[in-house]
Amino acid sequence: LKRLKMLVDDNKINEAENELFDKLDISSYKDFFIGMEFYKYLNSKEDEFLDSSDYTREEIIEGLSDLSKKYGFGDFVGMFMES
Repeated sequence: LKRLKMLVDDNKINEAENELFDKLDISSYKDFFIGMEFYKYLNSKEDEFLDSSDYTREEIIEGLSDLSKKYGFGDFVGMFMES
């Protein structure tokens, strides 16, 4: 998680996200929680920072959704985002 946060802070969000998914062990719920913390950290960033990194809040939602699906939780994120 520390390395992923460092990449984010260096405006390398896409690289960090790719690394997260490349190294995920779907048999480890610890990795799931690392992913959740990663997206929580991204979501704490200002819009201007995300824009400068060519990243959007919608991509955060998509990433959370992809993460939850990989771990067999379905798209619980999408359920919360429906209007």
